[in-house]
Amino acid sequence: MSFLYTWKGLFTKMFIDVNMKSRVKSRLKRVLKEAGIDFRENVKVRGSLEWIVDIEIPEYDVVIVCCEWEGEAWGKYIECQDIAQKTGKTCILVMAGPWATVEMMRLATVYGVIIVDHEDMYRIPSTILGEGWSGNVALKPPKIRGKTPRKVVEECQKEVLKLLSDRPLTRSEIVEALSGRYPERTVWWCISKLRTMGVIRVLGRTAGSGRAIYAAINLKGLEGAVERYIPSKAWTREVRRGKVIEALKNAGSWLTTRQIAEVTGMSIPQVIATLRSLMMKGVLVRVKGKGGTLWKIRQ
Repeated sequence: MSFLYTWKGLFTKMFIDVNMKSRVKSRLKRVLKEAGIDFRENVKVRGSLEWIVDIEIPEYDVVIVCCEWEGEAWGKYIECQDIAQKTGKTCILVMAGPWATVEMMRLATVYGVIIVDHEDMYRIPSTILGEGWSGNVALKPPKIRGKTPRKVVEECQKEVLKLLSDRPLTRSEIVEALSGRYPERTVWWCISKLRTMGVIRVLGRTAGSGRAIYAAINLKGLEGAVERYIPSKAWTREVRRGKVIEALKNAGSWLTTRQIAEVTGMSIPQVIATLRSLMMKGVLVRVKGKGGTLWKIRQ
């Protein structure tokens, strides 16, 4: 009985795999036809070996290979890589499931193989006809199987920190900059981890969608860089402190609260709150004068 059940399961799996392939390929053909792209099916392409690809688009020098089950994922990828290297054609590997590993994605980025999830194959015609190939990266990285290795996570953290050390970015901008190299969820986790470690901070939020804008702690001179963002309260307070300290340094003498407000362009309540916080930190010294309270940087 167990033998019969084993064969029953095997035939069921084979039927599902073949059915999935036919569905993926039929959807792909329908998408290409709707876009008005001429193609050929089951074409022989000569690389190191003679391969039979599912779809060839001669006009754009593109071949498309469909991977219908997990066991042949690496075999199909090697086929695509060989074709891309030997013929120079743009090779697209359409995955019917989340079978691309991190190693496969990294190799695909290096060798110019474009890996697309079957749910995103509708993007293929628009990319061919409109935007063109934006580098040797996947149109949209498919779901990565398994846990991301520690080494990859550490490299991702370094890349995120490097980006944020140059300029402030939103999370979506960071993900876009690292697309094709690291999974989206890994980038999200690295951002959260770096923020917890105190290496990066939130400067503010976008005016429209309210998305957080991140920057490295050591990034300087951001007053003009965050014009398109609504600054966070913490960042606003930090900017005000910097203005007050700079005004007192440039003056080189005691200044009143009103004089500081005139120099910095801040309101009196804002100046008072900023002076109070700086005094509590031990940065400033105050004395009572005839014209009011005088302030100076502590020597």
